[in-house]
Amino acid sequence: MSDGMEGTVEGVVAPLADALAAAHRGGAAVAPVSALSLDQGYAVQARVFAQRGTPRAGYKLAATSPGGRIALGVDAPLVGLVGAADLIASGAPVPIPPRPLYAEAELVLRIGVDLPPVPEPAAEGLLARLAEVVDGVFAGIELCSSRFANDDLAADALVADNCLLHALVLGERLAARWDERLADCPVQLWQGETIWAEGATALAYGHPLKALAWLAGWLGRQGQGLRAGDWVATGSATGITPVAPDRPVGARFGAFGGVTAQIGLHEKDEGEAK
Repeated sequence: MSDGMEGTVEGVVAPLADALAAAHRGGAAVAPVSALSLDQGYAVQARVFAQRGTPRAGYKLAATSPGGRIALGVDAPLVGLVGAADLIASGAPVPIPPRPLYAEAELVLRIGVDLPPVPEPAAEGLLARLAEVVDGVFAGIELCSSRFANDDLAADALVADNCLLHALVLGERLAARWDERLADCPVQLWQGETIWAEGATALAYGHPLKALAWLAGWLGRQGQGLRAGDWVATGSATGITPVAPDRPVGARFGAFGGVTAQIGLHEKDEGEAK
């Protein structure tokens, strides 16, 4: 690494990562930052995740809908890291974040076997192969909250803040293997007695397996592959919706099943496995 690049990393990435990691631990929200590159955003994300000290449990995809990508000015989805401490069972208490809270209903896939790096998401036969290695499809609610003081973030800052992941709530197992009926399944998200949003699983990159294939290609370009036991939140089926931080949030995936996020605790223990 050149001296110039070292200065860039230490002068931009490291201080921002330290500030975001402190915010994860309950510190002050981070002031808005001037534009980063997307690569710098991912470098910040990786450093913050390492400082949190939770084992990686999988990935979450953002901007999987065309509207989301247009709003962020990107031509491909964005990736966040899911830690073991971020996974919470349906109905278990979820910590209340200090800043505004949002919810998204989405399919969560569990990978059953290790996959070697794939050359590209459009590789022939990849969708069929991915359908074979999924060993569980789950109802999920992703709860989002920013560690920045401003929620209106550009794509690079969004990535740096791990795509706003606060918690990933896992609900009913909708299918033991991939079920094509879940490719375009109606979804409702509600809080209390009010339906807040409606959508469909096809909003995730047109098909949840296509979202998974895109992720496999993104990892493959870095020489990485999906691993057995990885959880993959495939992208919002309902859009990102503001929710109150003191009432349960529910989602239902057609006739297949649902999930409840029981928002309740005031402090998040990063070291506690969920």
